[in-house]
Order: sequence, then C-alpha cells, then structure tokens
Amino acid sequence: MQFYVNGYKPGDPFVEDAHPSVAQRSDGLPDEVDVLIVGCGPAGLVLAAQLANFPDIRTAVVDRRDGPLAMGQADGVACRTVEMFEAFGLADRLVAEAYWVNEVCFWRLDPDDPTKITRTGRIRDAEEGVSEFPHVIVNQARMLAYLQDHMERSASRLRPFYGLEASGLEVDAGGASVTLQHLTTGGSSTVRARYTYSEERQAVAEELIDFDRKFSKMFSADGKGVDQEEFQRYFVAQGRFTAGVATRHAPSIITAEATDQHLAEGFQVGTNFHSAPVIRLADAKPVQLGHAARADGAWRIYVFADRDGSRARKLCEFLDSDASPIRRFTPAGADPDSVIDVRAVFQQGHRELAVDELPPVLLPRKGKFGLVDYEKVFCSAEIFELRGVDRESGCMVVVRPDQYVAHVLALHECGRLADFFAGFLID
Repeated sequence: MQFYVNGYKPGDPFVEDAHPSVAQRSDGLPDEVDVLIVGCGPAGLVLAAQLANFPDIRTAVVDRRDGPLAMGQADGVACRTVEMFEAFGLADRLVAEAYWVNEVCFWRLDPDDPTKITRTGRIRDAEEGVSEFPHVIVNQARMLAYLQDHMERSASRLRPFYGLEASGLEVDAGGASVTLQHLTTGGSSTVRARYTYSEERQAVAEELIDFDRKFSKMFSADGKGVDQEEFQRYFVAQGRFTAGVATRHAPSIITAEATDQHLAEGFQVGTNFHSAPVIRLADAKPVQLGHAARADGAWRIYVFADRDGSRARKLCEFLDSDASPIRRFTPAGADPDSVIDVRAVFQQGHRELAVDELPPVLLPRKGKFGLVDYEKVFCSAEIFELRGVDRESGCMVVVRPDQYVAHVLALHECGRLADFFAGFLID
C-alpha cells in the first residue's frame, strides 16, 4: 500500500519521481546551497542520503577523491548502524550480503609455546536483546555504495562532486562561504551555504572518541601491560558502545527532561528507540515496532495504550482535534503523518480489536486518492514487559526523526505534548 498510495505505475517502486527542481539545475557545482557536505565518508553520505529525501533543501556534496571509494578503510558495521540502514530501506540487502559477527574469541600467546597462540575466552559478540540486528562485516566501499544508490533513487537525484578539496571557510551571521580547490583541473570555487552547528553531536563524538582511544590502546598493547581477563571484562562491559547503542543525548530543545521515565523504563529519554516484536493489527503480520520509522524527517508518537485502552483513545481524540500539534504543524496539502506520525500499541490480541472501531487519527487518509493507511496500529502485551512500560496507565513515547527518544509522557499530558512540539516546530 505504501508503494502505491498514489496509484500503481510500472517500474521500480524504489525509484522516486524526480522533483521538478532536478530538471532546472545545472550539472556544475552550484554557487549557493542550503547545505554543503564536505566528504563522502560514512558520516557525510548518511547525512546526504537523509537530505536527498528533501529536494526542497538545496544540498551539495563534495569530496577530494576523483570518484567513489574503491577500497574500504574499515569493515565493521555496528548493530545501531544496521538499524539506521533499516530506516533507509537498506538493511535487508546489507545483512544478506554481510558476514555476521556472532561470537568473539580472545587469544594470547601460549605460555608453554610462544610460537603459538591459545584461546582464553569465547563470548557473544553483542549483549542479548541489545538490537534486532547483528554486528556485521561489509567492506566500507560497499556500504557507501548503498547510500549513494539511495541518493540517486531519491526525488532529488543527489550525486557528489568529486575532485574538490575544502581549503577555506568564512562564517558570518548569514551562513558560511567555503573555498574549494579543483584538484584535477586547477583553480578554485566558492560556495555559499547556510551554517549550522550542533553542540549535541560534538558531545557525543567526544565521548565516542574517548572510548575508542582507550579501547584501541588495549588492542595494540601486544599482550604487554594489559591483563587478558581485564581486557575481556572491559570488552563485555563496553559492549553497548561497540554495538553503537550507548549514546545518550542530554536535555535540549528536542530532548526533554526524563520526568516520567518510570512509565517506560526501557525507552530511556535521549537513547535510541529500542525496537521489539509486535503484531500489526490490520493484517496480523509479525513486525518490529522500530521498523515503522523511515528516514523521512517525521517525528513519531508511539502510544502505548493503558490496560483497557480508554486513556489512549482520549489521547487520540485530542490528536485529531484543532488543538493537536498535528493539525498545527502539518502544512496544507501534506499527508497527515508527514510531520508527526502517530502509532499505537494495544495490549489486547489482534483478534480482540476491530480495525473499523479505531480512532480516526490511527486511520489517516493519504495520497491523492485519500487511501486509508491501516499500518498504524500494533498489538503486543509482551512489549510492555520487555520495555518496562506501565501496563495500567500506559504512556506515550515521542521519538525524534533520528530514532532517539525525545520524551516520555503520561497519556493524559496533552498540554505538555503540545508545548514540547511548539518549542521547535514552525507553524
């Protein structure tokens, strides 16, 4: 249904129609953009792949190489990275092609024969239940090719400009001017871009760099000065870092204080949304709840219903009212879930609920034909236990577009929910 919400058409449904701006833009490097991404490494191309979904945002990507990366410089792909690829619709290809790292063995020089090594330990690679995806190994060049393929299939048809090296940066109140050297033809160009800076991301990066520095030092100790048992304990203790799920964002304009964390202990505010298996109500399909999120820039409200569902239904009435942040912040003519996407999880079994009795906000009409999206509601009592959600009162979990938990609220806290979104969304 999601592929053909605007009607069936032949061809690959994963290739979007090109945005009108694509036909109007020149092949050369633009003089002015909204976002300039320097570098086609993993971080740069993930950002580019995300922005490629928004052709109204003028984006350019430059890299000093003369073409796409031919041979990777790394190959380990953390569980959290695979989760992120799922949001782009790329995880199935990735895990099918990759080597899965299921266990880790620890080795040292054999004390009886230093010409040999002996195994000293064997453990699970990742903590059980830390992610629905494994830690895998894929050549970095292949990973980047996945992202570039996504960019080229997007409505913006975004492609990098190669052979350009950033050599200067001037920042002012209106943005930034970046000087780029043409490494193949000589000469230089200047591109004007809006300038943004994220304190949040820098803090996370510093934490990860500190961990990597200590971990790398232990790996490179060559058996000297590092107790093997201590190393194994450290590896296990820091498993959430190596799985990519240890990041926790501090309170900010888009991440609230965790005042109601007791309502959902397993969805810690500031951490990634920890998926769990559920049953989709409309077609009884077993799915992962976290896979409802796409890399589409939308915020998500996961409504975990109270035991009899009465509070959840009252919340849904509010979300369908004129006072709702959905009504306030969704642009005219856009699909009702394009800015704030509401999903609900009920404790009853899927045969105990009637689809036609669901609140309208959980049956939004979308596309040019106004088709009903029946994929918003799930059933599972187990997820309440797995993620420590209060079964009596339920709660709502607000998730950012990057899949990190932004807020946990009681189901009756409609005013606080509206105030939270009003702090950063634009009418």
